[in-house]
Amino acid sequence: MNPEITQLPNGQWVITHDTHLSKWAVEHGSIITDPSLFRFLKPFMGDVEVVWDIGANIGDHTRQYLDWGKTVVAVEPNPLAYQCLVHNCPEATALNVAASDIAGDTLGFMCLDNVGASRINSEGDITVLTVRLDGLGLAVPQFVKLDVEGWEFFALKGMENTLRQYRPMVFCEINDGALAANAVTPAQLIHLIKRHLGMCNMHFYPPDAKLGDPQFDILFVPQ
Repeated sequence: MNPEITQLPNGQWVITHDTHLSKWAVEHGSIITDPSLFRFLKPFMGDVEVVWDIGANIGDHTRQYLDWGKTVVAVEPNPLAYQCLVHNCPEATALNVAASDIAGDTLGFMCLDNVGASRINSEGDITVLTVRLDGLGLAVPQFVKLDVEGWEFFALKGMENTLRQYRPMVFCEINDGALAANAVTPAQLIHLIKRHLGMCNMHFYPPDAKLGDPQFDILFVPQ
């Protein structure tokens, strides 16, 4: 096996040098390491059939959605994380690309020891291919999870038709520092989502998070 990948006793693959998610997976014995997060999400998932997991990493969210019986499209540009994702979640439709507002571009991608914090960056050590998710003919989602380390605005611009026409729930990371690196503010990102989804309720995770915090997630549920 590739020495950069470690196999857990349950057969799942993690990234050997990863300082965060894969390390936690080793400690938990599973890539699903945040049960409180999934307890938060589960009440909203009853009628969901298709999930788009954008920024899937090694498949922690994808695996949980699959175990809940959902059809999952998982998007992950990091080649090493993608190897783990495909092994951990063979039932998913996995794409080794970066979701963006322009199709067919190549962008720098910076691989970090905290693999989940790896991101699109012009000084990155590898390049990744971009796609517009609207143009791929994918199964229509009722739920979109989006965690792409500051590239969320551009990934959403590439799926505006899907948001506007089908109005899926969107569970999006808000990372002030990562967004600022791409000249985007949390307010701009939230406005983009609400502009396409229309009236929606916002549920914060963690539940005590608030606008202005440096990092948190928001679940947008269209009314």
